[in-house]
Amino acid sequence: MSDQAEDLRLEEATRPARRERGGQGQGSTVVVDRRFEVEPGFPLPGLDQPHARAFAAAARDQTSPRKVYALVCDPLLAPRRGLLGPLQSLARLPMIVPLGYETVFWPPDNARRGVLILTRPEGERIQSDTRASFAPFDEDAILRKVVLPLLPALVELGARGISHRAIRADNLFFRDASRSECMLGECVSAPAALDQPSVYEPIEGAMALPAGRGVGSTSDDLYAFGVTLAILLRGGNPVAELSDEAIVHSKLSRGTYGTLVGKQRLPLSLTEALRGLLSDETADRWGLNDLEMWANGRHLSPKQPMALARASRPFEFQEKDYWNCRTLSLAFGSHWDEARQTLVGEELITWVHRSVGDEKRAEGLALQLRGAQGGRAGDAPGDRQLARVLMVLDGKAPLRQRQFSTRIDAVGEVLAVHYGDQSMRQIFVDILGNRLINYWFEAQPGMRPEYAVLKKGYEQLGFFLMRQRIGYGLERCLYDQNEFWPCLSPMLADAYVTRIEEVLPALEALTAGGLPEREPVDRHVAAFIAARTSGVPERILSALGREDDEVIRRLGNVYLLAEVQRLAGPKRLPGLAAWLGRSMGPVIESFHSREIRQTLALELQASVEAGDLYHLALAMDDGKLRKEDDSGFANATAEYSAVTRELAWVEQGGLTRPQFVFAKSQQIAAVVAGCLASLTVLVMTMLYVG
Repeated sequence: MSDQAEDLRLEEATRPARRERGGQGQGSTVVVDRRFEVEPGFPLPGLDQPHARAFAAAARDQTSPRKVYALVCDPLLAPRRGLLGPLQSLARLPMIVPLGYETVFWPPDNARRGVLILTRPEGERIQSDTRASFAPFDEDAILRKVVLPLLPALVELGARGISHRAIRADNLFFRDASRSECMLGECVSAPAALDQPSVYEPIEGAMALPAGRGVGSTSDDLYAFGVTLAILLRGGNPVAELSDEAIVHSKLSRGTYGTLVGKQRLPLSLTEALRGLLSDETADRWGLNDLEMWANGRHLSPKQPMALARASRPFEFQEKDYWNCRTLSLAFGSHWDEARQTLVGEELITWVHRSVGDEKRAEGLALQLRGAQGGRAGDAPGDRQLARVLMVLDGKAPLRQRQFSTRIDAVGEVLAVHYGDQSMRQIFVDILGNRLINYWFEAQPGMRPEYAVLKKGYEQLGFFLMRQRIGYGLERCLYDQNEFWPCLSPMLADAYVTRIEEVLPALEALTAGGLPEREPVDRHVAAFIAARTSGVPERILSALGREDDEVIRRLGNVYLLAEVQRLAGPKRLPGLAAWLGRSMGPVIESFHSREIRQTLALELQASVEAGDLYHLALAMDDGKLRKEDDSGFANATAEYSAVTRELAWVEQGGLTRPQFVFAKSQQIAAVVAGCLASLTVLVMTMLYVG
């Protein structure tokens, strides 16, 4: 009995007892999307995915006949949430589809996790894992159990412009216990193609890191479907023991069909389908219409693959011979430092020119290598030059620099998946700084419409990197390129914050056990908010970076979070307000008037009790009070200065100096004389009148 069948038997047998338990501790149910209950105490390992754990679940509506299960997603990744809505309407098709999703508190981890609810297959997984062997499918079983049942799902996905990116033998399930037909497994629990082994990826995708394979297209899905059929016919993966580099090298040298099928004799109709689906040239690969016609009995003649041009003599690298530019480029990319040393001199240029006979490519190599060495052949090229050399050798290959390898549409996703690796972050910075993305676009034979959008977005990343202050930098690049990626702030590690509405409640929850010592806005929180909201005033982001002015910086923190509260709520945040209020000491102390400071302290207390961050920000940054305080302080300063000068003059004997006594005597004499003269005139006038 398979693991999945055993999971189902145990779940059915223990469900009544589990419901009677009432759910305490780890065994308590977790409500998802208000419609489903998940049981953390009952894992289903047979339904696990590489980056998600499966658990028993049930609809809260007891009349619902649909069986479901839950997947708890990896907290360091983001599921493909953009597909949740479009896929829900496809539940009638032979594929596992998501019915609900919510970020909830997950008792076993004592943290919040993203939980998916999916339709549950009644049958078992066809291949237990990517290396497992099983009974091979014959021609009839391939057509009746696999192709015909799955074709409607592939057609519907293609019509909606959705790429599955998780079609593989170990992600196929029998639809029911009778094993009469198959259904596709889920494709949303992890980023696109992250869980795909290299054998299921076209050559360009297999060259990239799993995180760098991108959303892809229907053509990628059809290729993976062809690989799946070949593996089902073989009863396992024939290249399971090969490294990823060896698999790609074999595909380049022998073609995918030759790598997977080799000399195995297959029925003519299946040979036709596999050659069409496994074409290594995207333009020659079968589309959905071709597959439909073949499934309906029409015979097609797929184009025969063209072998790569073979050089007249090999290029030796790492004690191996390479007969064409693409396989050599693959080897260089896999052994970076050794390749840099190999490229000293002009041996490669000469080989491409004379042995390969490609003058244009030789000129491109000369431009990169001779330019890098200043016309000399004594120094090894740098990372930037080697990355460009790889593009010249193989223009179809992914963008590569050292271990960073990605299709052009997944640059940001590689950054996200590998963000914890400092070396990968530095390579990302180097790629943007060295304008390698622009060079990759220039190296392509034609500019596709989607390239213009990508290019504009990557130029924006360059702007973010140039501004290294809080709210920008690498953190802003991360969240700008990955819409549903969780905020990676250490403060929010257990909160799994993926939406702007979740930021303030998560920060509020941190105050439950006391106010944290650190400030609530760090580089990740600031960048996440800036990327997830439109129109955060630049003055706020500028204030956050004012390390030279503590008052402005702390007010910036309050204004930023107040803006989030205004846009997304909630209306009351007493804990967060108290957290921010505690940091307002320097702001209040920056006022000179004792009365104003007392007024501000009362305003602060009222704002904290109300949990109103915007009122808190306005109270602490009252322009009228600031102007009044500045004016009063200026007057007080002037008065103090005058008194100080007078006291100093007295202390220095100013009252007894001859000059001062003589001057004052003259002034007094003048005043007395004036008074006497006035009195004399008055008396004479009165006598005259009388």
